[in-house]
Amino acid sequence: MLVRVHLYGPFRSTVAERSFDLPDGARVSDLRAAFARVEMNHPLLARSRFATEEGVLQENERLASGMILAVIAPVSGG
Repeated sequence: MLVRVHLYGPFRSTVAERSFDLPDGARVSDLRAAFARVEMNHPLLARSRFATEEGVLQENERLASGMILAVIAPVSGG
């Protein structure tokens, strides 16, 4: 199944979006592992979250073909 991930902040180097072909029944944790392979395990990836327009996803949530997600890096400031 194909899912698309919009990239922002530190994950947006040269492209605004990446597509991932994942097995049926894949979960957010599977997407994170696939993302780590193409982003060379970016140092912020472990603390970042994946989200849809409806909200932030948990690691064990199943993904559906055609989903569009965003990877959100941790935010800090004052």
